[in-house]
Amino acid sequence: GNNAVQYGGGVYMTAGTLLDCLVQGNKSTTRGAGGVYTVGAACLVSNCLISGNQAIGTYSGGGMRVDGGTVANCVISNNVGPFGGGVAQLAASTFVNCRIVRNTSTGAGGGIYGSTVDDYATFRNCLVAGNTAGTYGGWVWMGHESVFENCTVVGNSAATNGGFTVAQEATLLNSPTGKNCIVYYNEATAGPVESADIRFVAT
Repeated sequence: GNNAVQYGGGVYMTAGTLLDCLVQGNKSTTRGAGGVYTVGAACLVSNCLISGNQAIGTYSGGGMRVDGGTVANCVISNNVGPFGGGVAQLAASTFVNCRIVRNTSTGAGGGIYGSTVDDYATFRNCLVAGNTAGTYGGWVWMGHESVFENCTVVGNSAATNGGFTVAQEATLLNSPTGKNCIVYYNEATAGPVESADIRFVAT
C-alpha cells in the first residue's frame, strides 16, 4: 500500500480513465481519499475494486473522494474514512452499477457521504449495504437537484438515521428525487426506530 499526506493515497486523477484496476491498502492522512481521488468531469473509474483503504481528515472518503466524473461497475468495500467510509462525493458526478459495501465511517455516511449544494449528481443501479457509521447514515445526502434511481440501501447501521439520511437546506428550491429504490433492514442503534431506514432533515 501507498501513503499520501493528501489527495489520493492510491490514485489522484484530474482526467482520463482508471480501468480494471485493484486499488487496495492505501492511506491518505490529511484530506482526500485513501484509495482514489477524482477531480473534474473528465475522470472515469470503471470496473475497479477499491478495497481496504483508509483516509483521515476533513471531508475525506476511505475508498474514494469524487469531485467530478463517472464511477461505473465498481466495488468499493472494506474502507475506512471520516466522511464516507466508502465514498465522499462532493461535486457533480455519476455513479452507475456500483456496489458500496462493508465500509466504515468514523463520522457520517458509512457507505456514502454526499454533498453537492450547487451541483447535480446521479446514482443508478447502486447497492449500498452493510456499512457502518459512527454518527448517522449508511448513506448521507446533503444537496439538491440529484437523482437516485433503482438503488438498494440495505443492512446499514449508524447511531442515528441508519439507512438513508437526506439533509435538505430550507433555502434550496429543488430537492433530491428517488425513483424505484429499496431501503430496508437498516439499523439506528441510538436513535428512534422511525429513523432507521429513511430520514429527511431540514437544515
